Amino acid sequence: MKKTRTTIKKSIYKLILFITIFLFLLNVLTTVIVNIITKDYTELMENSIQLSQVTVNLQNSNHTINRIISTNDPDLWDALDNQLLDINRQLDHIRITLEFTSTGRIYFRNIQNMYDNYKFLINQYALVQHENNLVEYGIAQDIKTQFSYINNHCQLLTQEYLQHSSETYAQALATYNKYRSITFIALILFIILLIGFSVLFIRSMNRSLERLCYKAEELSKKNWTIEDIEENRYEELHTLAQAFNNMKHEIITYIDDVKDKAKLQIILKETQLSALQMQINPHFLFNTLNIISRIALFNNVPEIMALIDAISKILRYSLSHAKELVPLSQELDVLNAYIHIQETRFSDTIQFQVNMKEHDDIPVPPMILQPIVENAIEHGLKTKSENGQITITIYQDDQLVIQIADNGIGMQALSTEKKQTTGIGLNNVRQRLQLTFNQDNLLNIQSHQGEGTTVTIKIPLEGGV
Repeated sequence: MKKTRTTIKKSIYKLILFITIFLFLLNVLTTVIVNIITKDYTELMENSIQLSQVTVNLQNSNHTINRIISTNDPDLWDALDNQLLDINRQLDHIRITLEFTSTGRIYFRNIQNMYDNYKFLINQYALVQHENNLVEYGIAQDIKTQFSYINNHCQLLTQEYLQHSSETYAQALATYNKYRSITFIALILFIILLIGFSVLFIRSMNRSLERLCYKAEELSKKNWTIEDIEENRYEELHTLAQAFNNMKHEIITYIDDVKDKAKLQIILKETQLSALQMQINPHFLFNTLNIISRIALFNNVPEIMALIDAISKILRYSLSHAKELVPLSQELDVLNAYIHIQETRFSDTIQFQVNMKEHDDIPVPPMILQPIVENAIEHGLKTKSENGQITITIYQDDQLVIQIADNGIGMQALSTEKKQTTGIGLNNVRQRLQLTFNQDNLLNIQSHQGEGTTVTIKIPLEGGV
């Protein structure tokens, strides 16, 4: 299953985004809690101020009514009316807020009732002023008494409200401390998780880099058998690992190519040495063969002349094309010359048959057919006294296929690898095919003792190195 990979940059960006979101949410939660507590505290302070203002206004109204009683100044009644209206508005404003407990509700209702009676007495005093001194005096005393009751209840209500405010604030503060502890614990857990993720992230990258360093060190020690670096979840490290694996395979391929070319050079040197060993004054040899051919011509012996021409063609071909590829047609001409020689030698015991279908005249390494035919004669058919048969079949499909089959005694496995009398041998042909076309299994041998041997050569249609 293919691993899902990401980049180190994306992982870091995700981590930064996650930290930012967490800190933002933590800050929002803390801000909301602080705002709630601040709002509650502000409401408590505002209500306390309003309650204190009611007491102050009551005292001011009492001071004004005392001045009215002592001075009988009619202009003070307007100021008193305004003060009473302010007290009405303040009581209506804090009515719901001050009914916070059963005791608070009792105090507030008593204050409300006493205040209504207080206003009633003031109105009564305004009606009897300057008419009956005795009644006026009694109402004035009642006003003072009523004010003292109202003022006393306002103080009690203020004390009750301050106690309630303290308890409410203490609860709000406890709630804040609770949420602050939860926030602190969440922050600690987040830091632990962040550290754990960072450790895993660094360990993962460090492990990948250690594997890469180890493989590189092993490669520097010429240990070409080390396994490839496995896939990594981080794109950058995966790309680095793939580049290292590709480099390792390229080095191994290069080394194999160098070894193959070295083998080819060895074979070429051996071939050149063999050719040099056979080149004992080739001009003298060709001149001698030419003299023999002329003598045969003068003596009217065409068979000898044909044999000498065939030998000359084989020698010239083997000496002229030691290093290069040659057209298949030239290789077949030399093979026909060799077959002519062997037909003369084994005219009564071995028959040769060449079957060729339509094929291209593609390049092939020189001297790859004659050694195989010679091997079939010397080790398969030489001991047969009659009915020897060598069939050469050539056809082309996706490759050029050449089959050389005999009905001889067959061969053992070891003999297929031996170098034969030509100095080239089956193994030499196999190696030259492999090195020329950089492919294995281009020469296959099928042999059964007592039934014969079939050697198959496959030539790629595209040229080799």
